Amino acid sequence: MYKKFMLAIIMTVAVTTVFAQKSEKKKPYDKTLLESRKNHKQRIQEGIKDGDLSKKEAKAITDQEKKIKQAMYKAKQSGGVIDENERAQIKQMQLDLDKMIEEKKKNDELRKKPKS
Repeated sequence: MYKKFMLAIIMTVAVTTVFAQKSEKKKPYDKTLLESRKNHKQRIQEGIKDGDLSKKEAKAITDQEKKIKQAMYKAKQSGGVIDENERAQIKQMQLDLDKMIEEKKKNDELRKKPKS
């Protein structure tokens, strides 16, 4: 009787552990799409505030951010859920935007140099 009880407990723990691990393994894009958008907005605002981005650069970045927002909206409208292919495309757009923000922020050194 004791062996059956212990076996039941061990099985329960094993099954629970497997399900807990599966639920903890969230896909890398679960929340990252929205978190990335918030991060981009914050970086744009900081760049403008710090003078690292000109108005023209901020506009170009904001326009690209709007395209990402539209892609997310369109993907959700197609079936209520963004599928893996759409997420991959949106994530790539976000990565490209990250690079764009960095490039534009770094070129401020060129802008701030006194003209000779």
